Amino acid sequence: MSGAGGRLGVLHARALKQADPSLYLIGIDADPIRITRAETDEVHLVPRASDPAYIPVVAQVVLQTDADLLLTNVTADIPAISAGRDRLGCTTFLPDHETVMLCEDKAASNAVWQKAGVPVPSSMRINDQGDLKQAFDEYGEKIWLRALVGSGASGALPVSDMESAISWINLNKGWGRFMAAELLGPQTVSWESVWSNGELVVAQSRRRLYWEFGRIAMSGVSGIAGAGEAIADPEIDQVGLAAVRAVAERPNGVLGVDVAYDMEGNPKVTEINPGRFMSGASCHFASKFFNVPYAAVQAAFGEDGGFQRPLLNPVTPGTIFVSGLDRVPVFTTRFEIEQRKSSLELLLKEVSEPSGTV
Repeated sequence: MSGAGGRLGVLHARALKQADPSLYLIGIDADPIRITRAETDEVHLVPRASDPAYIPVVAQVVLQTDADLLLTNVTADIPAISAGRDRLGCTTFLPDHETVMLCEDKAASNAVWQKAGVPVPSSMRINDQGDLKQAFDEYGEKIWLRALVGSGASGALPVSDMESAISWINLNKGWGRFMAAELLGPQTVSWESVWSNGELVVAQSRRRLYWEFGRIAMSGVSGIAGAGEAIADPEIDQVGLAAVRAVAERPNGVLGVDVAYDMEGNPKVTEINPGRFMSGASCHFASKFFNVPYAAVQAAFGEDGGFQRPLLNPVTPGTIFVSGLDRVPVFTTRFEIEQRKSSLELLLKEVSEPSGTV
């Protein structure tokens, strides 16, 4: 398990151990300090994925530990593991390498989806100031800047004038590495799916209710979901299926589709995260509901999991996890939240309209 000491690695390990305590988990991480947080049965320090020695060292760990499956939790690890999968000596349960690299390039994947009729935000690559001006002319007074490669809202910032946009791109050395897109609304949804050789195994949709630390992030997006609500929306299922099918002829492994709504309330695909679970939602739900991470392990080993495929949105709609960094999630429901709101409204009414006088 890569990134074993990171937040997602810890959540992933907990989900798998809950499903099957007999699983023997081997953790790898490139950070000698963070690795101490890993909750795997053993840990191994490895080079960073950008180091040429990364694949040889990981392959040696696989050989020494007799590991059967390598799971990923770090976006930066996935291209390297994908490219070196044939040298690792174990199953990786990743999409094919072409799909991985297509999903890594947000402009390229956007073009594929647009051609396939999948709803996407209007966007373009920014190579120079002329492209930037064109983006403002075409997309309106406020546009969304983001890095072509990366996750967690990498390089993302809404801007409303050329000066701010140029400063942001210069600061991030982003000319030729950034894209501009129409500004979408704040509501976002993710559709996490597990595939086995072209067959959909399970998919779960959830709505982000807020971003942890979003208020201190310049873009308002931290990449860490503070709370998420399980939903079952046929339109999102359809969009998620179409997005995955457009980038992979025979989808395999974990593919997480990010969707944002435009100002008219239409869902539009913004990216696919290949090879890993996104921000821990499926791991959170696994603690009390359906265990998607364990279903992925079963699929990787060719096991049917004991449920009928495809299984869509197994978590009860309206179930909400409230989490954060280094916290065990608590659960509530949409009904309970609305009840609390109603109670507050009643209190406010009683305060504003006193029942009597002294």
